[in-house]
Amino acid sequence: MKNEMPDEELDALLHGWKVEAKPPTRFAAGVWRRIAQRKAEPETGAWYARAERWISGWTQRMDIAWLAAAALVAVLGAGWLGMRKTPQGASVPDSRSYLATVDPYRMPP
Repeated sequence: MKNEMPDEELDALLHGWKVEAKPPTRFAAGVWRRIAQRKAEPETGAWYARAERWISGWTQRMDIAWLAAAALVAVLGAGWLGMRKTPQGASVPDSRSYLATVDPYRMPP
């Protein structure tokens, strides 16, 4: 990508940039309150409650990974179903029977 400004001008522009946005009122107090609540949550409890919290936290971050894993399972399952061997009574057509179906002048075997 081509730089439009020389490095010195870009550095001066970036150093002069001031952020005018103000955080919401009592933002810092809300952050510290949530941190204190998280620390106050008991880590002890039933093992299934801890596991449920862990899994729910993990899946919230891994939604795309779960979707990809489900798609992979679906593709592998469809491939397995498509590649199963034919039943005992079914026969696989050979080249002569195929040619007989597409060539009108060839006599059937």
